[in-house]
Amino acid sequence: MAKIAIAMSGGVDSSVAAALLQREGHELLGFTMRLGSANAGWEATKACCGLSELHDARRVADVLGIPHYVVNHAEAFWQDVVEDFLDEYAAGRTPNPCIRCNQHIKFDLFLAQARALGCEAIATGHYARLERGADGVSRLRRGVDAAKDQSYVLHTLTQEQMAATRLPLGGLTKPEVRALAAEFSLPTATKHESQDICFVSGDYAEFVAAHRPDAARPGPIVDAGGRPLGTHRGLVWYTIGQRKGLGLAGPEAWFVTEIDAPSNTLVVGRAEQADRRRFLVRLQGEPVVHMPPPQPSPQAGREPDDRPPGALYGLVQVRYRMKAIPCQIAPADGDAVAVTLTEPLRGIAPGQSAVVYDEQGYVVLGGIIECVLPEA
Repeated sequence: MAKIAIAMSGGVDSSVAAALLQREGHELLGFTMRLGSANAGWEATKACCGLSELHDARRVADVLGIPHYVVNHAEAFWQDVVEDFLDEYAAGRTPNPCIRCNQHIKFDLFLAQARALGCEAIATGHYARLERGADGVSRLRRGVDAAKDQSYVLHTLTQEQMAATRLPLGGLTKPEVRALAAEFSLPTATKHESQDICFVSGDYAEFVAAHRPDAARPGPIVDAGGRPLGTHRGLVWYTIGQRKGLGLAGPEAWFVTEIDAPSNTLVVGRAEQADRRRFLVRLQGEPVVHMPPPQPSPQAGREPDDRPPGALYGLVQVRYRMKAIPCQIAPADGDAVAVTLTEPLRGIAPGQSAVVYDEQGYVVLGGIIECVLPEA
């Protein structure tokens, strides 16, 4: 049996993950991360790192009879996650702070701390699977519960991190986890979950505007040809693909197609201009390029005749909650790949993360969308 540091957020998922590991006979140390504080300038009230969550995590640790510690990661979180979030939005991009937190805090800083305390591994309540093959290679796979799968936000995990991580809930559904929580008599069994951005208690745009006022300056709205159409209230209030709130009249709807932060300009277009098929992804983590190339999805129809050399086929997801779309992945410059969708998608934004899966739900590669590419 192993000595494992379990990240306890105070929710039902991490609580059940801890109970399952204890039932297997592992020695557990419970940890709750304090990511916000008065000194850092914010305090979570409805998310995974607030004071009420800390209290609930301690109650669960008491029920299980395991040690519980609070670790202060507020400064690192602000620098590595919040500042990046603010900078990205100010630059007209759409970041995912949860992915950034997993990458730099939960599976980097936390793992280092756990090892310093003699733990062999860390564990969380994420709904995803980690499978280690006979070749010694760890692979990240979608969780059994498609509605709760969180492999998208874990795609930056390295081989070292995956080898030292346990995800006890990957093979369970949410109803099964709730039932186990009741079976274990955990105080979080009926607790509701929050999916809010933990460091934003209200409108995220107002939060960015307060810290990056330049992103809240009014500026011109133009079409693809540069023709003036109106004035926007500040780029931070707009996202790629947005339709409502533009204040533009006309028989056809307008959609945001580009956010030009250097010139403080909002570019809009009609529906057909907002739908995109090709984009460049700057890779993160360790792509599993040694895996057999994923085959085209049956939904994709006939394969294109002009398949570029080295191209792979898979299913790509560009937002946390969306159906993955069949795509072609071709090598690009350096650590980037060009992704071509088999069907157009609205709202593809630089800064978003794109994760490619094979037909069995294994993560093949992932990274951040650098830019939208013109049609080939």
